[in-house]
Amino acid sequence: MRCITSLPTRPSSSTTPRFTNQYAPVEGPVLELVVTARRRDGSQSQATVIACVDSGAARSYLPLAVAEELGIRDLLVENDALSAGLGSTFPTWAALELRPWFGEPADLLLGRADFFQPFRITFDENPVAPLLHLEW
Repeated sequence: MRCITSLPTRPSSSTTPRFTNQYAPVEGPVLELVVTARRRDGSQSQATVIACVDSGAARSYLPLAVAEELGIRDLLVENDALSAGLGSTFPTWAALELRPWFGEPADLLLGRADFFQPFRITFDENPVAPLLHLEW
């Protein structure tokens, strides 16, 4: 498994930057990211997470412990409907100005509604050495 803490910056307007991550066929692509919570008063906090890039996840999902580490747990509002995944249902919470959902299961997923938006993401499902490509 290869992890990153930040993506390279765009070198010039004439090239398309690309990050490629080789991952284990059974595990799926996993990235290490720094999540930043910016508050209206200008303060911010950060948490480092290791999460799976999941093309089947409608949105990103982080454990409530990450919200607590970011100091935003008290800003979260419980969603009206239960969320579902992997054969179970569970409550989730969201903040009005945040896109990821938070919940009790300890899974970390990077989903389509938020993480996928700024990138062109492709998966090369080679059975021996699958690859994840991010272009921006």
